[in-house]
Amino acid sequence: MKIDTYRINTVMGKSDDWIQIPELDSFDVEMLGELGYKCRSLPTVFEIYLNCVAEGRAQFKVEQTKFDYGDFSEEFLVIRVEE
Repeated sequence: MKIDTYRINTVMGKSDDWIQIPELDSFDVEMLGELGYKCRSLPTVFEIYLNCVAEGRAQFKVEQTKFDYGDFSEEFLVIRVEE
């Protein structure tokens, strides 16, 4: 079992940090930025998206570690588990 962690910093929902996750390409990064800008319950939405993209290859868990307190920035801890 292999476990990797990633810190994703977003501003207004968007971030280039997503590209460090092996299963994602530039289209996925753009989609996650759109979801981050438009959606509520972001950790859950991000987690569902990541698990759909990586189905059968890895499992993801997403936790929010910094919240938007008026500066439009947030941080997420992404845990990736590969069997």
